[in-house]
Amino acid sequence: MRQNPKLRSSCFLTPTCKRAVIPPWDNLAGPYSDESIQRWKYMSSQATPQDAELILKLYDLRREPVMREARSFMATFSPKSYDDVAALANSFGTKEQTYLRQVSGYWEMAASLVNRGAINRELALDNYQEMFFIYAKMEPYVEEFRQKMGQPNAFRQVQQLVESSEENKQRLKAMQAMQAEMAKRRAQATAGVAS
Repeated sequence: MRQNPKLRSSCFLTPTCKRAVIPPWDNLAGPYSDESIQRWKYMSSQATPQDAELILKLYDLRREPVMREARSFMATFSPKSYDDVAALANSFGTKEQTYLRQVSGYWEMAASLVNRGAINRELALDNYQEMFFIYAKMEPYVEEFRQKMGQPNAFRQVQQLVESSEENKQRLKAMQAMQAEMAKRRAQATAGVAS
């Protein structure tokens, strides 16, 4: 079968190769009923054992000790402005700057695997909650970061995945609202301790 660029994210598993082959839905020749085409489209959105294996490998990478430290740092990093992000990104030689690069690089790689069709999109999104958490912190400053730091592709893969559907955009907004509420509670707790 030839590949149809319009349906690049869809896949159809053949019994012989167990990898993605994209049926040309708009040019099917032969006795294909609408029902069989719908069944193929449904099957194409199903995660494969290979997808599950890749998700588990990505999970294992997140458990590596230094990556755990990096993730822990990024969970507590709460930038209030572009300057906070730039200060961290420019603090060369520090563990914190390394943590930023490690975590952002990890999620860029993980998002790229989805954007390029190597991992089932729905399965990945079911398991990429932390990507939304990290991107929610960085998103307000990404465009300025790209321009001022001369890194036009910073967070590009994550952004592409997050902006690929209205549902994902709403998920990002919900994450940002949750983070704002968490920051408010931290500030109240700090004010309560100080008085």
